[in-house]
Amino acid sequence: IVDGGSTVDEVLVRIASRNPDRLDINCHGGAAPHTAIMNLLERLGVRKCRWKELASESARTTGLDAIQIEALERIPGALTLQASKMLIAQHNGALSKFVKSRKLHKHRDELLEYARYGTALCEPPKSVIAGKPNVGKSTLLNCLLRRERVITSPTPGTTRDAVSAFVNVRGVPLELVDTAGLGDARGEIETLAGEKAMDTLSEADLVLCVIDGSEPVTPEDKAILDACADKKKIVVINKSDLPQNASAPQMNAAGAPSVSVSAIQKTGIEELKGKMLET
Repeated sequence: IVDGGSTVDEVLVRIASRNPDRLDINCHGGAAPHTAIMNLLERLGVRKCRWKELASESARTTGLDAIQIEALERIPGALTLQASKMLIAQHNGALSKFVKSRKLHKHRDELLEYARYGTALCEPPKSVIAGKPNVGKSTLLNCLLRRERVITSPTPGTTRDAVSAFVNVRGVPLELVDTAGLGDARGEIETLAGEKAMDTLSEADLVLCVIDGSEPVTPEDKAILDACADKKKIVVINKSDLPQNASAPQMNAAGAPSVSVSAIQKTGIEELKGKMLET
């Protein structure tokens, strides 16, 4: 691409097979080449449009059906490679062909299960990490993310606001939310943080109820389990690297699966990820 005799960038240009009037320009990464090319195109009369507008235009010119259009619209928002592969396959007609084959009645249950999986790929479930102060919630979040997203400290109450991040669990994107510790608030700030945590808890698709396995189960632990009684949940018994006092069978009485982990030693995490996908 040349502007006034100067090379802006060396690019790859693809002509769409379904629509020869459409060109895809693939430039080098980074903001500078992209911005320079967009500015040049706009000076030449090219108009910016939203992705959905492009999808609608593609539907009009290439005869895409509703399933293919929706898949095309969702591709830019894909958070994992698995999500991208599924959407591209649907855009190319994989699901449409199955629907048109009139075999739905034979594969109804299979299709519904696939729909649940597809929804999770495109609309990441919200997994809220809840527990009393200093049980290792923030350390668990950092461990699942494999990076330090939240500051951790031995001092209880370090986390005040809900902190959200996305994680790729075996190809499935999940939204993780770390919350302030729940329990006896010692001041106005702790009270407000606890109220915010409860609001976040009410929005959860899955709750990771974290308890300190090195201490006996407390009334606060049980109260948190009761607070999410109507939610899907996993009891995460943290600090398995220390001598254990928490009663896993007692926690299982809450009707939720449990898993022992050490967030600081990064053990038990793969088992936890498996349970998160199963629940």
